[in-house]
Amino acid sequence: MSHLPYMKIAATAGMSSLLKKEIDPEFCRATATLLAGDGSPRELKMGEFVGKLKDGGATTVTVTTGTNAGNGVLTLGAPSYTAAVKPGRYTVTYLVEKANGGEFEVEGPNGAIVGAGKTGTLFGKQVRFTIADGATDFAVGDQFFIDVGIAPGVNDGKVVAWDPAGTDGRQIIHGICLKTCVAADGEDAPGAVLYSRRLSIINATAIVWPDGITADAAARALVDIEERLGLIART
Repeated sequence: MSHLPYMKIAATAGMSSLLKKEIDPEFCRATATLLAGDGSPRELKMGEFVGKLKDGGATTVTVTTGTNAGNGVLTLGAPSYTAAVKPGRYTVTYLVEKANGGEFEVEGPNGAIVGAGKTGTLFGKQVRFTIADGATDFAVGDQFFIDVGIAPGVNDGKVVAWDPAGTDGRQIIHGICLKTCVAADGEDAPGAVLYSRRLSIINATAIVWPDGITADAAARALVDIEERLGLIART
């Protein structure tokens, strides 16, 4: 007689009123550094959603010319990238050969097509550049490579309370805080944040919502964390 496979979800001893069940503490939980207080101590309460900061440091952009038939030159714009730029290699490939011109497409670091462009016209999606025509026209398959490096910023990876109006990473829920913690004014608190990261059942009535959040926004947040993180809110 065969048996269907199943996943066992068990309550953990000492579990708070917030966290009802989880698959395994070592897999479901994580710790992080709480960002220093700014003018006063920063408190992250049990039941608050956690946002993880994306603090990019210096961005470098370099160009490498392929073994091309055409001898035109790619010149980076000023600035050479937009806020949507991603680290990694962008590949510019000519697809259409034209006298004193040509058409190309740009592939991003993840393999997706960023956009198409033409010789002599500024390309401005994620990376910004213009390719000037040379004495010899570009041929199909001619390429340029644009490498983007983004150094981590001083606050990259630190966490704060979720803020749906944020723009630095805190607008994306990364988990839910399992115990109240505090970072002193001007001092980070390394490892102070214990939070549920994935595949757990949380008590919906114990969630601490940001001030002023609407019922619709709260409902969307619950759908988001269930679909994306496997954090399921139940009463």
